[in-house]
Parts: sequence; C-alpha cells; structure tokens
Amino acid sequence: DLHPIELGEAYSSLLKNFNHGDQSKLARKLSVSNSHISETLSLSRLPEEIKEYLLEKNISQRSVLRKLSTYNDVDQMKNFLG
Repeated sequence: DLHPIELGEAYSSLLKNFNHGDQSKLARKLSVSNSHISETLSLSRLPEEIKEYLLEKNISQRSVLRKLSTYNDVDQMKNFLG
C-alpha cells in the first residue's frame, strides 16, 4: 500500500511523463473518481518538508491531509501538525 503522498506523486508522474491525458482520463483508466485523483494530486503539491514529515510519521488520515491542503503557508502547516 502506498502512502497518499506517494500516490499523489505517482499520479503526478503519470500525468506529466507518460501521456495519460488529463485527470479525468487518468481517473477512468485507473477506475477511480476524478475527485480522488484531484484530492490526491493536491498532496503532491505540498512543500517537500511537509511531505517528508508526513511520510516519516506515517500520517495518512484523510482529514489531516485535506486540512493541510487548505493552507498556503508552511508555518501554518507546521503549526497544524504540532
């Protein structure tokens, strides 16, 4: 099982490097919802230090990851993570 961060990186790579079309086309190919692809891709855009922390601490709860995606500032993310 991949961590959601790793999955987001994989989706991003598929879209950029392997000509799988847009998010909707990738979602159909993988038999997942477009919203799942979109939400998971947003994790790949988190700052590297935040992604590393999440992986190191194995934080994968959807509610936490979704909340992090709403912040624009690394310091806000760090404060949220405690």
